[in-house]
Amino acid sequence: MFLKFPKYPKYSNKQIVYHLLSEIDLDSYEFPDPDDPSRYVEAEKAVKKYRDKYVVGAHSWGSLFEQAWALRGFNLFIMDLYGNPKFANKLLDRLLDYRIREAKYFIDMGVDIVQLGDDFGMQTTMIVSQAIWRKYFKPRMRMLIHEIKKHSKNSVYIFYHSDGYIEPIVDDLIEIGVQILNPIQPECINPAYVKKK
Repeated sequence: MFLKFPKYPKYSNKQIVYHLLSEIDLDSYEFPDPDDPSRYVEAEKAVKKYRDKYVVGAHSWGSLFEQAWALRGFNLFIMDLYGNPKFANKLLDRLLDYRIREAKYFIDMGVDIVQLGDDFGMQTTMIVSQAIWRKYFKPRMRMLIHEIKKHSKNSVYIFYHSDGYIEPIVDDLIEIGVQILNPIQPECINPAYVKKK
């Protein structure tokens, strides 16, 4: 059972048509309140209903990278990573805080697996360089996983999703505590390599 992250960009047929932070200042943007219990009513019902099975506490897409570019716009956020690190760090830190607080709610409900992830892979390369991933995303994912493990007393599994070719960061994902990697696309990433790792 997948528990969805709230949708805050405007959508049309599941396509983002407007990026709020392309025009609004980050300091004036009000994030949804992750501590509002009404956000988790349906999730709590699902956990109770499927308590005898594994329950995944997750969001429909994106932990940090995808949420950041959904808010900012893909091209603008990629440029921020290279030319506006102060803004990129501030936005990613706000999203990290949200994710930590959200994950704690799922853990307290009794989920068995917390799903994280962002699509960093394309068919034959990563969307951002390994260096950029390690600079911005690895430390935040490490912190997020650490907080999840601490809050759950290590009782939940960490599931990480990324489409495409992400071989350059498989060792990093293992190092920071990822236990389940999804998907393993044989046309993009070598399954034998991943299994060995």
